[in-house]
Amino acid sequence: DDQTGDDQTGDDQTGDDQQQDDDQTGDDQQQGSAGTAASKYSAIIQQVLDATEEDLGDDRDDQIAKLLQGAAAAEPGVQISMLPVTQGTTEDTSYTPSPEVSDGVRQLRYRLRALLQANSKTRHSVRESGSRIASSRLWRLETGRTDVFRHKNSRQGLNTAIELLLDESGSMADTVGAGKALYNIAVDSAYAMAEAVESIKGVSTSVSAFPYYGEDGCSVTRLKVKHYGESLRQARNGFGAVLPQGTTPMAEALMSAAVELYRRDEDRKILICATDGEPDDALTLHEVVREIEKMGIELVGIGIKHNGVGTFFRDHLVIQTVQEMPLKLMETLQRLLD
Repeated sequence: DDQTGDDQTGDDQTGDDQQQDDDQTGDDQQQGSAGTAASKYSAIIQQVLDATEEDLGDDRDDQIAKLLQGAAAAEPGVQISMLPVTQGTTEDTSYTPSPEVSDGVRQLRYRLRALLQANSKTRHSVRESGSRIASSRLWRLETGRTDVFRHKNSRQGLNTAIELLLDESGSMADTVGAGKALYNIAVDSAYAMAEAVESIKGVSTSVSAFPYYGEDGCSVTRLKVKHYGESLRQARNGFGAVLPQGTTPMAEALMSAAVELYRRDEDRKILICATDGEPDDALTLHEVVREIEKMGIELVGIGIKHNGVGTFFRDHLVIQTVQEMPLKLMETLQRLLD
């Protein structure tokens, strides 16, 4: 009987070992499947980024949307898509900058211009050898010094593209005093940023807002408020067309802005997103942020009275009083470009 019991115990141990092996195999297969899906997902995203205008054809947005749907199918649980773009508006919605932009913001704007111009200026120095003599330094020869040859030191330009993406969901209609709404301050801040760098060589800016429902009131898009290379005078209608409405499809808007930014020729690309609330789909937003970081795009999140922005953006700041948004935005821009 004792021997039979021992044999039975051995059988039980064998069964347990077999079960562990089966569980481990299942786990390995599941991890392998997830890794394959993630790899396929990234590959499809890269296909979107590398596609040429010839590849995409006239229905560019439709082709990109189809590719992104394929990416979603490759990554279970992630329903990623991309908001199509409304290229400005034909409505007469001319925007007039707010006179309430403080002197402090104006001064910071001037400092930013001075900083950026200094960073892109050509400087001259003198060395001990060369082909051109700096006549103003010839006195040094009398003291035995030979550093009298002039050299031009051309500093590399900024060569930077900046996209500011504004959350214009329905909650941005909330007023914050004196009858001024959140979205009014956000638009004023975006305008101030664009104005600060408009005349700076090597920096190109774009401003867009989401969601935008267009003239039909149904199609959810990302509104192009100001295009790269477009002057503020030309963009007045775009700034005036920004109105709070709808929910917060942040993942779709970010992907849309990032794909456009990635395809720019500038060496450095910065995407700033200002929002006052949670995204419609947090899971997808996490995945979108990871993909955008792989593109080499610098992401900055600005939370407007919303601490949750740090959940999604590594580089982020929170504005507790919306009146400080213009100043904080300009300080962030200065930090990034200094």
